[in-house]
Amino acid sequence: MNFPITPSFFSLIATGILILFIFVLLFKHLKQIIQLKYYEQMVLLCLISITIGIHGNIHLGLENSYDFNPLSFLEFFEIL
Repeated sequence: MNFPITPSFFSLIATGILILFIFVLLFKHLKQIIQLKYYEQMVLLCLISITIGIHGNIHLGLENSYDFNPLSFLEFFEIL
């Protein structure tokens, strides 16, 4: 697999790490998050949704521009 060495590829990696870090913090501090006010929970959910959406848009750009399919490694395992 030939990975493109471009700024968009590095931003894909950075947002992926950020999303992983967010979910680790969410599960680590779940009790405090449940105790937040409803409005604060909605703001947190919106920020997470924006982060995931940006990550998805970067995937779309890489797939269109560089023919980069991150799920192509599953072909090795004959899953797809």
